[in-house]
Amino acid sequence: MTHEPVSRKRNAAQTRAAILDAARRLFSERGYDQTGLREIASEAHVNVALVIRYFTSKEMLFQKAIMSAFTIRPLIANEQGGEIQQPFSEILAQNMLLDSTAVEFYPLFALLRSAAQPQGAKLLREGLTVEFIQPLAERLDGERASLRATLVAALLLGVAMAQDVLAIPSLVQAQNSEVEALLEKMLRSILDANGKKDD
Repeated sequence: MTHEPVSRKRNAAQTRAAILDAARRLFSERGYDQTGLREIASEAHVNVALVIRYFTSKEMLFQKAIMSAFTIRPLIANEQGGEIQQPFSEILAQNMLLDSTAVEFYPLFALLRSAAQPQGAKLLREGLTVEFIQPLAERLDGERASLRATLVAALLLGVAMAQDVLAIPSLVQAQNSEVEALLEKMLRSILDANGKKDD
């Protein structure tokens, strides 16, 4: 008589990680509005009640799975804590552009697919404001800090979109160091505009 293999129970950390992985895959493939909690639960091989237990709602899961990838808070915290000794424009140029070939999950695709969906676009606006624009604006001195922080976000997202989604040849074929250097100059001009010195 043969018996079915008994699967080991996942612990809380494994279950949470499985849910996040499933959410990232589905949000990236379909966007926010077209992805449901039951689909995520099925993809993660868990009960939908567990998804709600760990993340409360689809909105909160989207925040944890997708929008946390766009946060600028750790870079600001490290800089203010004295862990990084270089101009902040260089830090942004080096760290905020993700290489889609080097990671399993590339959040820009989830952003792109969700932006065209009403609820997804709303959450993206709110998430980028909370995770990127507001923290950066608070770091800046001088006039129009919120506008300048928004322009930084738009610049970084635009370059990432052109390079990794649209694959514009002149940008894709350029040396990373060249792109980084030019991007750093543009970022510096925005960060320094009537505000905090970037050194």
